[in-house]
Amino acid sequence: MKEVHFHSLRKTNISVQYASNKISSEIIADRAGHANDKVTKQNYLKIFKKDDHKTAEIVGSLFANN
Repeated sequence: MKEVHFHSLRKTNISVQYASNKISSEIIADRAGHANDKVTKQNYLKIFKKDDHKTAEIVGSLFANN
């Protein structure tokens, strides 16, 4: 099994929250420990810029296959 670092899990967690489209960016930022959602959006929403729905499907399938 590949070694997983804490920061990778953190990034995955935040990305999955955004991918769900069910959690507000303010709540995600608060849970991430950011003062506001601007920093969170700058770092994580770029992952979903082109095709948010398709990216969410990909992330979901990664968890379904494990």
